[in-house]
Amino acid sequence: MTKQTDYQDLVVERKKCVACSETGYLNQAKLGFDTAQIGNYSTWANDLNADLMIVAQDFSNHEIYARDKGRIEPKPLTDAAKANDYSTATNFYLRELTKLIGRDIGLPTGNTGRGIFITNAVLCLKPGAMNAANPAPVITNCGTRFLKPLVDIVEPEVIVTLGVVPARSVLKAYLVNNPALVALLKLPFGELFKQGPIALEPKGPLLFPMYHPGRLGQVGRQRAEPNNGSGWELMQEDWQRLRAALEQSRRTGVQPIC
Repeated sequence: MTKQTDYQDLVVERKKCVACSETGYLNQAKLGFDTAQIGNYSTWANDLNADLMIVAQDFSNHEIYARDKGRIEPKPLTDAAKANDYSTATNFYLRELTKLIGRDIGLPTGNTGRGIFITNAVLCLKPGAMNAANPAPVITNCGTRFLKPLVDIVEPEVIVTLGVVPARSVLKAYLVNNPALVALLKLPFGELFKQGPIALEPKGPLLFPMYHPGRLGQVGRQRAEPNNGSGWELMQEDWQRLRAALEQSRRTGVQPIC
């Protein structure tokens, strides 16, 4: 078996999944505009040999997904585009952060990311408002059925999570192998962030819980250290530390333990 074969088998399972249909969550395969990837967000960067995996919260709700025809970015963009030119400024800021670590993922209208795999903690499309909270069973279902198997296929050295939901989803996915992680699940996100990098298991990936790169996430990052600069400035420093960790991991193979 190859990574590509294992990955496509996982994609097939995702397309068939109806585990959360009773909560109103719908598979992309039911709404149309589906993709050959594990989820639509992965069309941006899906390197199966990546040493870095980025996990965001969820992709969309029913209404926006249908409106944008499943696209990450429905507006035409060029490399000169600024945050306000994007339909979702989050994607502009995420790209800028990947530039800082030498992994420019390019425009979300293409597929230029190398060394990175992007996915969501929740793959199905939510009912209701885009900012509605995801029920715990939905997060658990996706984490167990798809996120952990995806990590096992890609085998990244580092997992970066964007915000509290993806961070806790990754931690829950590793509880079976590392019950000590349960203590971290009880921490407020600001405290969990300070614990990074977190060794999820021996010889496993390192978890960097990062603040969400969108504007609200930047506000939260600034509040965590109100006297040390803007949230965006602090976030850039966070990702510079991530770059150093990636370089050290490749050079020595040594992983810090939380």
